[in-house]
Amino acid sequence: MKRLRFFLSISVFMMIVFTACSDKETDVLEPEKPVVPEKPTDPDPDPAPVKYGRVMIDTRSSFRTNTDTFDLRRICEIELFDCTDIEIEKRTEDAFGIAYDKTNKRKINALGKVVESDLYSDSVVIGKSYYIHIKALKGTDIEYPNNGALSDTIITIAESDTTLRLTKIFSLRAESNQYEPWLYPNKALPKPDFGVAIWGDTKEYIEFNELKTRVSGGSNNLMIYDYNGKWYSYYLDDNNKFFKGSIDYSVQFDPPNSEFIKLPIYEFQSTLKELEKNFGEPISKTKDVFSFNMDDNNFGDGYAFSEAQSIMVGGTPIEYRFQNEQVDVICTLSYYLRSGKYRMYGFTIVTDYIKR
Repeated sequence: MKRLRFFLSISVFMMIVFTACSDKETDVLEPEKPVVPEKPTDPDPDPAPVKYGRVMIDTRSSFRTNTDTFDLRRICEIELFDCTDIEIEKRTEDAFGIAYDKTNKRKINALGKVVESDLYSDSVVIGKSYYIHIKALKGTDIEYPNNGALSDTIITIAESDTTLRLTKIFSLRAESNQYEPWLYPNKALPKPDFGVAIWGDTKEYIEFNELKTRVSGGSNNLMIYDYNGKWYSYYLDDNNKFFKGSIDYSVQFDPPNSEFIKLPIYEFQSTLKELEKNFGEPISKTKDVFSFNMDDNNFGDGYAFSEAQSIMVGGTPIEYRFQNEQVDVICTLSYYLRSGKYRMYGFTIVTDYIKR
């Protein structure tokens, strides 16, 4: 009996030791793998810059006399709506400048509109779709046969810096409050040689397309437009064809300090750098303005302080010439050329673009 108790005690002891050892081993755990944080996602990249084109619309109407039929400019209401990803319509109850978005069942406002005009031009975003609505209005001096006629079309410009020219000519059959198909193809205009024109364009074409402010002082062969103080001039030959463009940048000032006197040289250098981007190195120059000493306010050749004053009091202008296969470019820095000088100093930078 004692021997049995002994064996039982031994068995219990061994079980306790085994259990203890087992518990100890379970305490020795494999080290947990470190938690690797997820790689942070890159922030949203900057959105691609918005690119623009331009749409230009002119409206006309067929007109018949006893001997001939021809087109005349037609006063209209012209509206432009963004119809990207939606279906749009112009309902009879919609006021001018309002259309109906059938997709979202709501009214929307026009992006642009003009009333009593035969011309309309506006910038549009590349890749978007636009709905154009036109209504012919009653003429004031001619009794047109199609007062109140309607027409519409949808356009999309696919490439930036493209101008889409649209012409709507209402036919003799057009009726009031009835829609007439657009009929006439839209025309993508080529990149201009100068301003809004290409070589050979007519005076009428330039007057229609140029949106800058017209400046007095032109003539039958010269049209001048102002934009932020710069004058853009269009020269026409005896056949009414565009052959030369010119940009006049004129500044007059009372210098607040001696450093300001160098302004003509700084502005001329800036203009030349832009021309070099488009036309490469100049083919000739009368002085190298980029070699001028821009730091010291000394008198003498090669000092910007001295060269600028010489120019502004009537000294010899500085001229740079550029060239490619289509155009000769002449950029000149001279004294102030416009009339009405009332400041102490002044200068003019003229850049001529001449058809080759």
